[in-house]
Amino acid sequence: MKESDIDLLIEFEGKKSLLDLVELKLELQESLRRDVDVLTYKSLHPLLKEKILSKQEEIL
Repeated sequence: MKESDIDLLIEFEGKKSLLDLVELKLELQESLRRDVDVLTYKSLHPLLKEKILSKQEEIL
């Protein structure tokens, strides 16, 4: 059975670039040895936003 990826919905303090997101994604994938998807609240597609937010679990 293939392990599913890890989906993270994050909120940065201050302004971050796309490169910051990519760097975070790569560091997490290396540390966790799993595929990781990193999303921000601003990047959520309007048609999926409600469904995603209803399933979110706050970890920090």
